[in-house]
Amino acid sequence: MVPRISDMLFQHHRAELSRRTGTGGGAAEPLKEELREKVMGGRLLWAISASAPPSAATTAFVEDCLHVRLLDGYGSTEGGIVALNGRVLRPPVTDHKLADVPELGYFGTDSPYPRGELLIKSDRLVPGYFRRPDATTGVFDEDGFYRTGDIMARFCPD
Repeated sequence: MVPRISDMLFQHHRAELSRRTGTGGGAAEPLKEELREKVMGGRLLWAISASAPPSAATTAFVEDCLHVRLLDGYGSTEGGIVALNGRVLRPPVTDHKLADVPELGYFGTDSPYPRGELLIKSDRLVPGYFRRPDATTGVFDEDGFYRTGDIMARFCPD
């Protein structure tokens, strides 16, 4: 697994703080400023985690250290950005649905929250895989929705 930069920044901070103080004492704020200004360039406007959501501790650290809100993004190479902070982005997503995955026990009829594989249509969706019609056919359903392969739950109407 490839570590996220947010996790690497958090781990670096903890290790460097321990090295500098031996106890993790009062050097935390100057070290955060150094990370923000020198390591990250000091000109950040926003940050997005685009893999699995980071832990609450990592999120709190990044937001405190970098003085920005850490957003939770979801997308793929084929579909581009699909959701931000758990909400489907319209545009670029023009339509989406959940498909039942009975072999894993996920159904659109699940209560209290429907669950299933996320299928999308998007302005940024690739039309298919280059010179791979066999692969292209397998990732689109009969209605032209792209199969993301990711299981989602619908918590609220969009």
